[in-house]
Amino acid sequence: MKKALLLLLCLALLPALAGCGALRAGSVEVERLQLMQTMGLDPEGEALRLSLAGQGSILSGDGANITAASRALRAQASEKLLLTGHLRHILLGAETDAALLETALDYAARSPDLRLDLPVFLLREGRAEELLRELAAGGEDVSSLLDSLERQLETCWRGPLPDAGEILAGLLTRGCALVTALTPCPAAEDASRRSVAPAGYALISGDGVSWLDEGEALGVGLLDGRHGVCELTLSLAPYRPATLELEAGHSRVSPLWAEDGSLRALQIEVELEAVIREADERTPLPRLSAALEGAVSEGIRRVFAREQALGCDFLALGERAERAAPLRFRRMGRSFDDCLDALTLELRVHSLLRHANDLEAAP
Repeated sequence: MKKALLLLLCLALLPALAGCGALRAGSVEVERLQLMQTMGLDPEGEALRLSLAGQGSILSGDGANITAASRALRAQASEKLLLTGHLRHILLGAETDAALLETALDYAARSPDLRLDLPVFLLREGRAEELLRELAAGGEDVSSLLDSLERQLETCWRGPLPDAGEILAGLLTRGCALVTALTPCPAAEDASRRSVAPAGYALISGDGVSWLDEGEALGVGLLDGRHGVCELTLSLAPYRPATLELEAGHSRVSPLWAEDGSLRALQIEVELEAVIREADERTPLPRLSAALEGAVSEGIRRVFAREQALGCDFLALGERAERAAPLRFRRMGRSFDDCLDALTLELRVHSLLRHANDLEAAP
């Protein structure tokens, strides 16, 4: 009986398997399918330029918005059916402003093909289309390169990797947002080929784009609570430079009040744990701790100064302070952003250092 059923099944499949015709997905030949995995966007006058990268090819089209640019792009690829349901990254050119960023994120939020947890990158220089074409011309799989970079940032970067949903929420609720910045560079294995490397953050608001370097990125990571296991190299003259691996960092934000009930300052306490990877054996341990605490303090103070200069709480410090004293915030009668430029920062940083082979101190 089983042999008879198997024979009937094989006979039923013969029409689909017979001949030399191409395998079909629905009514579309597989050879016509083009999987696109990276979206690039650049401003183009009053319009924008959309680029899609995948399977060794780059396609670009212009339009008043992403939908119009997508139609133009698909018209160029009339022989191919472009599949965008597996897009994994959004790459923005250096001339991106808040309007273009919001356009891209609004499209991602409304599109049934895109996920809001897509990583978003912004180039510190150059156009997204040009970089995508250069990478493809050098034989680089763009999506694999960005996948590898994403994994590196998630585990070893100094700050968070904001996705499309987080960035859109920041623009809509605070009027500003951080986007992970990349810079073009030669590939490590072959200097004649192109690659990309992390380069801090782009801080985007209605006033334009400003850049946060790696020192400030560490401040962002510690205040945000999301940083990877990252290395810090510290100058300690007259001793040799030391390299520490920051393994853990926790921050606490508390409001400090004036006698009239107004908010006068923020108190931020940071606890660090780091491993000594390389150091001059003559360097006193307190000197190493002080250097680490000083580097972290500088990064946090610089990031806080950015908040005050912009008048925008992109680190959500106000929300954390309000959770510590919700009733006093309610009685204050002013928003945190209105108080921000007059606030002072009281910062305390404490560190615990251990050697890489110190098993007793390991968690």
